[in-house]
Amino acid sequence: MNCLVQGNNSYGIFVPYNAKIENNIVKKNLSHGIAGLEKCYIAGNTSVNNGGDGIQVGSESMILNNTCSFNQLGGIACYNATTNANRNYVEGNHVVTNGAAGILLFGCQNVMIKNTAIDNVFLNYQVLNPTQCVGTENRDGGQFTGTDLGSAGPFSNFSY
Repeated sequence: MNCLVQGNNSYGIFVPYNAKIENNIVKKNLSHGIAGLEKCYIAGNTSVNNGGDGIQVGSESMILNNTCSFNQLGGIACYNATTNANRNYVEGNHVVTNGAAGILLFGCQNVMIKNTAIDNVFLNYQVLNPTQCVGTENRDGGQFTGTDLGSAGPFSNFSY
């Protein structure tokens, strides 16, 4: 907690299970800034200019109030090759100008609310199983696009 993590030849921070990662600045690592497999609590971090995703988790994790910008892949990715990426809770994050999706949800039974995504290269929000995701959504061609201010509710995700 409360660390500056930078310039590693792999992950900035990697934890397998049941970890709490809070209030760190994670930048310029060759792989993902922060990565956890399952049951992680990741809150209040800034993850920028990493070679992979800003934050990547597997299943049953909480990702709250983080800022992820200018990462080579996505801002936040609920995806991992070894887990199903189910039952994640993603709230209050700000993802800007990442090289892939701002927020990617891969599995089922995920909740995504109150996030802001701006100018991410691929999509601001990419939900691969939208019928299994809870959160205010606005679809454009079947993709989750966020909500404009005119139709916003208290739990909306925003795109700009």
